[in-house]
Amino acid sequence: PMLSRITGSGCMLSAMMAAYLTANRDTPLAAAAAAVCAMGLCGEIAYSHLKEGEGSGTFRSRLIDAVYCLSGDELERGANYEVR
Repeated sequence: PMLSRITGSGCMLSAMMAAYLTANRDTPLAAAAAAVCAMGLCGEIAYSHLKEGEGSGTFRSRLIDAVYCLSGDELERGANYEVR
């Protein structure tokens, strides 16, 4: 829910999507899904690091840090998705 309360999270997802698609041209659907999962996971990580009294500005900074620090292994372990 916090992702919808800050400016730039949609733009950040668009940039991540472009990077993931460029790096994985032969599997565009998997690349797009990975980008969305990465953003969701980073949002969860950022939110989990908030302390009482911290708000959307701190969340935004923590989100940027979470994207910067996210590893492939962490994305594999923490991605939350469903295949139908």
